[in-house]
Parts: sequence; C-alpha cells; structure tokens
Amino acid sequence: MFAPASILAALSLAASPRPAGPQAAHPAEAAPAAPARQSRAASLPFKLGIEHYTGFSNLSGSRRSQDGYWAGSGVATPSVAWLAWEDSRGYGAKASLGLGRLFNGSGRVYDQPAEAWVRLPAGPLRLSFGKLWMPFAAQDWLLETRPGALAEWEGGPWSLALAAGQRPHSRSVCAYLRAGCRFGEAASVGISAAAGQGLSYGSSHDQGFGLDAEASLGRLRLSGEHVALRPGGGSAFSFLNGRIAWDTGSPWTPFAAAYSWNDRAGELGRFRSTIYGITWQVTPSIGLEAALAATSAGRAHWVQLRNAWEW
Repeated sequence: MFAPASILAALSLAASPRPAGPQAAHPAEAAPAAPARQSRAASLPFKLGIEHYTGFSNLSGSRRSQDGYWAGSGVATPSVAWLAWEDSRGYGAKASLGLGRLFNGSGRVYDQPAEAWVRLPAGPLRLSFGKLWMPFAAQDWLLETRPGALAEWEGGPWSLALAAGQRPHSRSVCAYLRAGCRFGEAASVGISAAAGQGLSYGSSHDQGFGLDAEASLGRLRLSGEHVALRPGGGSAFSFLNGRIAWDTGSPWTPFAAAYSWNDRAGELGRFRSTIYGITWQVTPSIGLEAALAATSAGRAHWVQLRNAWEW
C-alpha cells in the first residue's frame, strides 16, 4: 500500500472515487451507470459480476489503463469482479477482486481483496463484517476499503451508515459516518463525519467532514460533494466537485464537471480541473465516454469503455 506521497506520484496528483456501501463501485466520472445485465437465473441467491474499464488518454503514466479515469488527474476508479450471495431474510456475503493496477503490481494503491464481507440482519439494522468500502459522502474523494464492521439503517427517506475500519498495515482504527435523506426521486442530501489517524489514504489528517447532494431539474442531473479534512492542530485539506449532465432521452448524455482540491499540509497535493464530455450507452451493460479537461497540470483528454455485467 502506498504512502500519501507515493499515491500522488502514482495517480498523477492523486485521489479516488466511489463504490457505495458494501455493495459495488460506481465511478464519478466514468461511463454512465447502467443496470447490470440479469440472467435467466436472476432468482438464484448467487450472483457473479464484473465492472471493467478499458481506456486511452494523454495522461502521463496512464496512456492506457484497465481502471477508470477520474477528474482529469489519472486513473482512480478500480475495475473489479465479484461473487455475491443474498437470501430473502437479508443474510448475504460478497467477495470481490481488483483487476487493474490500482489493486495489482508494485505500484498498487489498494491491497487485495477489494471486498470480502458477510452481512446479517439485526432488527432494523444490516450488519456487515470483513473488508468493506467505508461510507463517507459520495465517495468521490474518500474511497477506502478496510477490514472492519459496518452498520446500516433505512427508514422512509432517511438512511444511516456507521463503520469502523482498520488502517492498512497499522493497528489504528478510523470511524466513518454518513446520514442521508432522499426527497422523493428529485433530490437527496448526505452529511458525513470521520475520525482517526490516517482516515484518508494514510495521511496525517484525523478529522473529516463531508457534504454531498444530487438533484434532478427537468432533464438536468446535478451532483456535488464537499470534503474537509484536518490533522490535529495542523492545516486543512478541502475538496470540492460538481457535475451537471443533460438527459437527452437518448443513449447520448453530455456532461460538464469541475474538481478542486488543496492540501495546505502538503500531503495530498492540489489540483483543479474543468471537464466537458459525452457518454454513449451502447447497451444496458456497455458505456463509452469521451472527455476533454483543462487542468492545473495541463490539457487532458481520454476515451474509456465501461463493461458492467451481472449473472
């Protein structure tokens, strides 16, 4: 697992996006999320799935990638394959492996497996134990898979997720909390908090706050996230992103996005980008994205294919 300085080098200024809860990963800036293909055996409790990216760009060190591009800074969305089981009572389990360089080789950012957990119902709660993605905001910046435990609750429009995860190669434990509220199908908002040494990619930050939101306005789809991190007695880190996409009623979806982050502690770097692109949903399981970005590190462009299948 990389130290923070090595993450910056590996990802061309660092960072990562998002799998939600202990379920599956979906990118912030990749081909649009599509319903996973269902087989004739969809009623069976076992499911086998894959989410795989193939991309080409002008980004240094990432001209060809088997992981997803993100924010115009490099690759940060992992390709994964998984086997999951769930029964009608709410018991379940999942194991997933990373397929690209984010999980493999000497320059890996994460340790295998991506996930390995069991879940059981406990009254109104769902409890998961094992290696899990930690819940925090929209997981557009803070994407951590750690050994630990997760408790989830849903009631009407409200949801709550609380997790504790062990820092890789360390005995320290970090806590993550996200509370969310959905306003019908039109909008949702979430607020998050985290505490513990190394809560974000092993940096010195030990306090975190997050706010995320998404909304639909006619054919426009809006989303954004703000993250603030602070080391004890030190300088703060801030991350902000926003995205707008236009639902054309066809397989084509143009979008624009902006990203900005700055770590005054000097560990997680600073970066800005403005992105314009379009996605094409070729089939329900295959999406193609092309994008151009003006960034603080120069011009960037990429094309990537996302395959998401579930049997």
